[in-house]
Amino acid sequence: MIIVIGRGHGGTRLISRLLLESGIATGNVNYARDMVPPTHMHEAADLYSSQVDYLGDCEWDFSRANGMEVPADFERKVNLYLEPIRDVPEPKYFKLPETVLGYPWIQQLFPDATYIHWVRDPRDAELHNSDWRSMWDQWCIDRKRLGERLIAAMSWKYQYDIVKSVPPPDRFIKVRYEDFCLEHEREVARLSEYLGLPLDPLTDIRQDAVYKWRRSGEHETFDFLEPAIAELGYPNGA
Repeated sequence: MIIVIGRGHGGTRLISRLLLESGIATGNVNYARDMVPPTHMHEAADLYSSQVDYLGDCEWDFSRANGMEVPADFERKVNLYLEPIRDVPEPKYFKLPETVLGYPWIQQLFPDATYIHWVRDPRDAELHNSDWRSMWDQWCIDRKRLGERLIAAMSWKYQYDIVKSVPPPDRFIKVRYEDFCLEHEREVARLSEYLGLPLDPLTDIRQDAVYKWRRSGEHETFDFLEPAIAELGYPNGA
């Protein structure tokens, strides 16, 4: 099974479209090509975040969550979410942004799955905040006081840190949204070779959403994002 992990509003519908339109099976999807209904995975994500400790200054401690056995209730909720594709033959995939919010436990449940980690420049992604779950209240973070832009940037880093908090599984590939748009045929060929599946390039890829932050007069880069920006190889400067 192929599992796509990536933040909401990060362009993940493109990778889902690529897989779906290349004939790889999934369940019912919505306009964003998320497999729905999502409720059980939302609930599973809340269970994981309840075991994560916020240290302040945009740093989290995942040791308690990642050091425990996967709770039976988490496994049950994930299996309920996946029930529509349980008997679907391979190759198959699913994509839902909240999956990344429980990724270390997902990886334990599905160690032999193939993971596609989809990332987007946080200076664009910071404009969106998809973490509407209870985690912020749990950590006593006042979203209204900090403001939407800062919370969205913290959200991006939290999800990036979740993925980094555990070693990658044997089958793991990272795809940058920007490369997928600007070098589309190259990236599709790379994915096709990695997955061992024929993938058909999309015919309507837009490039005008790439590096929007460069054209924004209201752009702000937060210092805590700089290490990840460098690690992912994104360009510096305004």
